[in-house]
Amino acid sequence: MFPFFGLGFSYKKIFHSEIFNLVFHGQGGFSWIDVYNMPVWLRNFYISKIIEFKKEEKKAYDKEAARIKSHRK
Repeated sequence: MFPFFGLGFSYKKIFHSEIFNLVFHGQGGFSWIDVYNMPVWLRNFYISKIIEFKKEEKKAYDKEAARIKSHRK
């Protein structure tokens, strides 16, 4: 007899982390149920766009922080 086919615990953690990240960092753009039912390729696309945006945001923050620091000298 074959055991029930289902997603392993490690995948469930990844899946729910992705749901949390899209709902939280999407700043209201996604509901939990939207992300839960979203195709994997689309979920990965949106996650990569959020990562890209956060990197650009950090780069701008670091540039401004360096500018402020140089003016204090």
